[in-house]
Parts: sequence; C-alpha cells; structure tokens
Amino acid sequence: MELRRETLSLTTYEAYVGKARFRLIPGLGSIAVRKLTVRDIDVFYRSLREAKLAASTIRQIHNILAGSLDQAVRWGWRNDNPARWATLPPAHQTEVRPPSPAEVMAAIEGADPGSPSSAGSLRRPGAGVGRWGRSGGRPLISPPVSW
Repeated sequence: MELRRETLSLTTYEAYVGKARFRLIPGLGSIAVRKLTVRDIDVFYRSLREAKLAASTIRQIHNILAGSLDQAVRWGWRNDNPARWATLPPAHQTEVRPPSPAEVMAAIEGADPGSPSSAGSLRRPGAGVGRWGRSGGRPLISPPVSW
C-alpha cells in the first residue's frame, strides 16, 4: 500500500487502507503470502458475499489484493498471483436512463423560483444573484458558511 500512496488521492488511499485493515487482514492475514491459494481467496470472497457486501465492494477489495500480490511477484515472494484466477461476483450494470425533455421541463416548472439553487433560476437571467452575489460569472449555489 505504501508504494501506491503517492499515486493516489488521500481519500482513495485511506479507503484502501480501511478495506485492507478491516477486511483483508482479518480474512486472509493468517495465511502466509507464499501459501495463499486461489481456493483461499474464493472462500474469502464467498464470506464477503455472505456478509452482504456489495459486489462492487468485493471487487474493490479484489483489486487491492491483486495489486498487492502483483507486487509480491515482482519482489520474488511468489511465482504467480492467485487473485488473478479467483472467482469474483458478477458486476451489476445499472441501466442509466436520462430524463426525457418533457421530464426536464416538468422539473424546471416544478422548481421553486425563489431558491438560488433551483432549476427555476436557469430560466431567468440574473436569478440567484440577489444577496449571494456572483462568483466567476456563475451564480453561487449556497450562501457562504461562517463559523
């Protein structure tokens, strides 16, 4: 993980560390890297599915494990990467359906014209300028926060 720290954003790195600390190490940490098998990884992934983790989360954990084992191969700790042969849960693709022009117009018509973040302000020039001003030629979405 430390090798990837400089190439990842802080939040991504922290998410990877969290998945390693709370899922990978408890699930596979008792098995030596050289002795880890495809079957061990499949059993681990099955336990994650039984714990009701989303397929996308299991795939993220897989990517962390596979990357770590790739590094182990580069360092000569292993001859192969068993994660590359493990059985992953299917990736579920959700169909994205953009709104129709009629649905967009209905949303605009139903918006509160007094709200600076409202879609109704898209139709009125200068809407949202009011007391919040402008920033870079764009209306501000929300008031400034003061503590």
